[in-house]
Amino acid sequence: GAQMQELQSRIGELEAQSQMKDQLIDDLYSSRMPATSSGSAPSMRVPEGVNQVKVDALKKKGYEVELKEGLITVELSGSVLFDPGKDELTKAGKAELDKAVKLIKNEFSNAVVRIEGHTDSSPIVKSKKEFASNWELSAARAISVLEYMKKQGIKEKNMYVAGFADTKPTADNKDKTGKKANRRVELVIFEK
Repeated sequence: GAQMQELQSRIGELEAQSQMKDQLIDDLYSSRMPATSSGSAPSMRVPEGVNQVKVDALKKKGYEVELKEGLITVELSGSVLFDPGKDELTKAGKAELDKAVKLIKNEFSNAVVRIEGHTDSSPIVKSKKEFASNWELSAARAISVLEYMKKQGIKEKNMYVAGFADTKPTADNKDKTGKKANRRVELVIFEK
C-alpha cells in the first residue's frame, strides 16, 4: 500500500520532470532557429509522413535527399567537397553543391537551410596552423559551402551555419570507412 503510493508519487514526479525537459528542449530549439521576416522562428517540424512523401517525390525527380530526424536533408561527402584538413571546395565538391543549389532553388526557394559541418574524431595534425580543432574545421567548411551557395544565388538570409566537429557521427570512428562517412556537410531544410 504505502510502497505503491510512494512509487506512484515518484512516477508522477518523473513524468513532470520529463515534460519540463521536453519543453526546455523545444524552447532551446526555437531560440536557436533563425528568425523569419515576420520575426518568428520557422516551423521546425512538419509531420514526418508529409516530409517522407516529399522525399520520395524528390528522389523520383533524381535528387539525393533523405529524411533525418523528420527533416529533409541533403548529405554531402566531406571527401568529395574538400581535401583532407582543408576548407576550400574542390571542383568535384562544387559540382555536388551545384546539384544541391538546383534542388533548393527549384523546390525550396523560401526555405531556411542550416549548413552543418561534421568531422571525424581524428585530431587536426597537418593543418594545425589554420584550424586549432575539429570545431574550427567543421565551421569553416560550413562557411565555405554557404559562401559558394550564396554565389550561386541562394539568398544569404535563408542560410546559416553550424559546426558540429565530431559530436554527431553517422558511423563508428574506429576505422577508415567510418571516419570517411563522418566527414560530411549536411544541408538541413526548414520550410517556412
